[in-house]
Amino acid sequence: MRIPIKIKAKGALREGGKFLKSKDARNMHKLEHQIENQITGNIEDILKKNLKNQIDTFGFGNYARVYNNLRRI
Repeated sequence: MRIPIKIKAKGALREGGKFLKSKDARNMHKLEHQIENQITGNIEDILKKNLKNQIDTFGFGNYARVYNNLRRI
């Protein structure tokens, strides 16, 4: 079973206390993509550890039970 998760986040890049402003859109897009991949990987690691340790921090077990009960109707 797959449970879709949407995460919205906003942020700003800073270096040495100053906000980064890049005029090169390609570099900024590449950097955004790298950050997105890093965050996605971190979240997947947390979810895998929770699954391994049978921890349901986010309540996905409740979602799965409701989904399975609705499929039987």
